[in-house]
Amino acid sequence: DWRCECPAPYVGMAPTRAASCFMDECAGTCASCEMGVCGLAMPSQTCFDVNEWNINDWQCNCPSPKEGWRTGGVAPCVLDECFARGCASCAGMACVASAQE
Repeated sequence: DWRCECPAPYVGMAPTRAASCFMDECAGTCASCEMGVCGLAMPSQTCFDVNEWNINDWQCNCPSPKEGWRTGGVAPCVLDECFARGCASCAGMACVASAQE
């Protein structure tokens, strides 16, 4: 049982035949994000490759309870107060955060 595996930063594998390879930008361009561009933000952001068939479309995503993302770089993050603090006192009404940090 043998298989073909794509070399980094490409990913893909196929048993007993040539593999279809695509670019894993989070492993290549963003360098696994936790230690790369996105990881320089505090707290560490995560990398998401929107479409593995396209290049230059990777994103840094903010950790919860903050929200935000940016294509190709560190994201500006804002605190979602409704999510962070919960909205139990809203009694079923919609929570709207009036100020975000």
